[in-house]
Amino acid sequence: MQNVTNRENYRQRINRANMWNDALNIDELRVTLENISNDDKRTLESYTRKEVAAEAKYVLSTFFESGHLNNESYIGELGEAEYEWAASEVAKLQQFIKNFGK
Repeated sequence: MQNVTNRENYRQRINRANMWNDALNIDELRVTLENISNDDKRTLESYTRKEVAAEAKYVLSTFFESGHLNNESYIGELGEAEYEWAASEVAKLQQFIKNFGK
């Protein structure tokens, strides 16, 4: 029984590490989480997977929100380099939500 518990704890730690690695490799999500963490006076690691996934969903929505700077980047109004960055962010956010938004 102890081995099962240790394996579960190990898997949970690995999943949490993977979540943070992925989250911090998404520019807009990283900046948003850092700002929220600062405002809340909490460490990044204190946020739950559910909280981080909810924030990822919000950040993703900004790329489809008319009038938002991220949307302007995503629809190509700010040039090709910005569009490529935005398209990459959208893809990473969608994958993050698929992996961790359960």
